[in-house]
Amino acid sequence: MKIVASNIGKRYNRDWIFKNVSVSVESCSTLAITGSNGSGKSTLLQVLSSLTVPSIGTVSFFSGMEKADDTETYKLISYVSPYQEIIEEMTLAEMLQFHQSFKQLSIKDSKPFAEYCGINKGQNKEIRHFSSGMKQRVKLGLALLSDTPLLFLDEPTSNLDEQGSKWYLSEINKLIGKKTIVVASNIPEEYAFAGQILKISDYQSA
Repeated sequence: MKIVASNIGKRYNRDWIFKNVSVSVESCSTLAITGSNGSGKSTLLQVLSSLTVPSIGTVSFFSGMEKADDTETYKLISYVSPYQEIIEEMTLAEMLQFHQSFKQLSIKDSKPFAEYCGINKGQNKEIRHFSSGMKQRVKLGLALLSDTPLLFLDEPTSNLDEQGSKWYLSEINKLIGKKTIVVASNIPEEYAFAGQILKISDYQSA
């Protein structure tokens, strides 16, 4: 699935976060959005994933030469963010069942999913009892294993310890060439795999 952004910009009130961003991300290739904290990386990621509407410009998705229906794009996308909410009153098994009512996973049962994410202990507890690192592993696991051609990652190793970060890097490398991946980060290790780099400062007014 190819992403084409044409002259996109986003502003809040009178302040432009970024302007005139045009970028093409080929199917099954990788892009990193870099910049300092608060520079607008997350906002640009949200616009590229169609979670947020740009103030100007357009974002389109293509399968070959065919443009995806805008009303169906949510089916194509998996997204992870530190501020993304998951339903904490659910157990892991309930969360998996709920998630699969929208998107299919390559691992469907809670025990192997917990093993995949490295959260075997407490898998039968409600997610609200998980540590912040365990919650991040759940969010990443759901996104990495979802049957979607587009994967968007915002600061993916947030709340992960060293072991968790190594797990993320190992699993993301298995998806290179299989999905179109866009990551927003200011940590080089998180996007070392990226074939394209977009510096958001290049699209901001002085």
